[in-house]
Amino acid sequence: MRNLQKIVMVFALAFCAFAGDSKTSKAKVTAAKETIFVVYSSSFSPDMVMKMRKEIEQFYQVKTKTLPPVSLPKKTMTAIEGRYQANRILDWMKEKYRNKNAKVLLLTNADICTDRELNGKVLRNYRIFGLGTRPGNFCVVTISRFGNKKVEKKLAYVVLHELGHNYGLEHCTTPHCMMKDAQGKGVNIENEPKQFCKKCRKILN
Repeated sequence: MRNLQKIVMVFALAFCAFAGDSKTSKAKVTAAKETIFVVYSSSFSPDMVMKMRKEIEQFYQVKTKTLPPVSLPKKTMTAIEGRYQANRILDWMKEKYRNKNAKVLLLTNADICTDRELNGKVLRNYRIFGLGTRPGNFCVVTISRFGNKKVEKKLAYVVLHELGHNYGLEHCTTPHCMMKDAQGKGVNIENEPKQFCKKCRKILN
């Protein structure tokens, strides 16, 4: 991904049908509590925003705060109708929220994509669940490809994963670690434990 600058680690997962429950562990990442800001698209559910704030607070042991809803600017759109370039969204977020000096998560139901290298090939405008800077302060996550079942569990998993990138974590090869990359093959994310492996926890702590 030489052409993506420092932008990370795409969490590109193909959607498939899932079932099951998730386990949750905590990952304390700061000595003093920081605040993570959560912003959302104007058409996104405010109730789901509150649920994701609770997930973040419980897992990362931080404070969260909701910012006013936004509309994605036209400059972030691709030539494909209805699809938005996640890297452009992150660039827009960096400019819009540069004075926050804190992590900002954008939740949307827009179809987002990026250029992804997979199996030796670069796939243009590859549809993804989320993208975040590593390390950095900005990430975007979409529910556009979750279907109608267990959306909350799927969204929580991706949100925590992308924030992991913001905290400096790379993709991990340890089975069932939340930072594991699906490599475009799809994974039962709502059936996976919401936890980091020992190696990733050590990096955070």
